[in-house]
Amino acid sequence: MAKFHDWIEKWIQWLQSYVLRFWYAPLLGALALIDHFVLIIPTDGLLVTAVIASPKHWFRNFLWVTLGSVAGASLLAALIQSFGMPFLEWFSPGIHDSAYWRLTDSWVDLYGLWVLLAVAALPVFQHPAIAIAALADLPLGEITLYILGGRILKYGVLSWLASHAPKVLLRIKSIQKEIKEVADIKGHKASESK
Repeated sequence: MAKFHDWIEKWIQWLQSYVLRFWYAPLLGALALIDHFVLIIPTDGLLVTAVIASPKHWFRNFLWVTLGSVAGASLLAALIQSFGMPFLEWFSPGIHDSAYWRLTDSWVDLYGLWVLLAVAALPVFQHPAIAIAALADLPLGEITLYILGGRILKYGVLSWLASHAPKVLLRIKSIQKEIKEVADIKGHKASESK
């Protein structure tokens, strides 16, 4: 796993050098989709650094990351609906035994799909909410719409703040952490080249 993580770090560092290219935003969208399955791509940090590097393209980056993230979440929900608990256990062993799963399950019981909107809008692990909604056989279209609403809120605010008020955004601890991860990747690569 360490080799894969090192490869991801190198790849992200290389990728950051192309932030102003026209294809960068669609690639960010693809990474947001893939992140639902590999769980190690600092999507928020990549989005914020891309928008800070090119503030006039904030909406394009927001749109692509939102669409990619929603597509990834919907694909995950569809796979869970199709293959059930065996797929979920293979994909994320022990996820349904966690305290976070039980808490999310109780929230879904109380508030339904609104939990998906809230979880998608916040910087929290959203896989349990997606899985619980999918296992409850809630309509995939509705799952997608609620996740879309949450992602529009999250990535819209992040992108707008990164382009219009980056100092405010950089005070948020979860954003600081993801940007530090992106910066550490860059710093790691720079120290290797010396």
